[in-house]
Amino acid sequence: MNTGLDLDELTRRTRRREFDDGLMDFVFGGFALVGGLLVAFIYSASGMKWWVTSLIRHRDLTIIGLITLIPIMVLIIEGAKRLIGRIRRATFWRDSGFVTPLRQQASWPINLLAAAIFISVVIVSAALMYRGVIGPEAVFRSLVSGAGMATGVTYFGMGVSLKLRRYQVVGLVGGLFSAGILLTSVSFAMSWVLFGLAWGTVFFISGSWALRLAILSFKAIDHG
Repeated sequence: MNTGLDLDELTRRTRRREFDDGLMDFVFGGFALVGGLLVAFIYSASGMKWWVTSLIRHRDLTIIGLITLIPIMVLIIEGAKRLIGRIRRATFWRDSGFVTPLRQQASWPINLLAAAIFISVVIVSAALMYRGVIGPEAVFRSLVSGAGMATGVTYFGMGVSLKLRRYQVVGLVGGLFSAGILLTSVSFAMSWVLFGLAWGTVFFISGSWALRLAILSFKAIDHG
């Protein structure tokens, strides 16, 4: 009888616990949605007008706001992670113990591939603009589309590595939606709106589905 311990599978299951209940999907989806809408506002005509007016009337406060914007978002995300950790320890992980998530879940080859895809999309778009095939607006859209496609590759790779089919679907669907942005004729600002809506929706659906299964499983164990 083979009683050997498969350390690779044990490691995979441990890493996967961070995503099994779908709670982190809501963080990812919220970040994508809020970030996309925020960047869209900044680059919209009304947003640019508002920023210029603020710089003229309240220069110091506006600069401070710009400098602290990213740290504030990082703090919000870290706060959400801590809240999720408390929820898990009180519910899903109450009797099974908890795990400390890794800082980086995707392997370096996946990250390298994602970066290569982003750079390739932008370079090809710039080359097409140089030849007069597309306009400058399409090149700006390629930045958003390339970022979305790279995100799709990252999550698809995570899904393969963790044997988490849900993330394979998330990466595929989100990446295809992002690629579709290249085929639209929307402005740079609106492309960020599409990015945020697409990825936010994909993650919220993924998280809701996984959370429902986790709650059913928890109730079954709790009443077993």
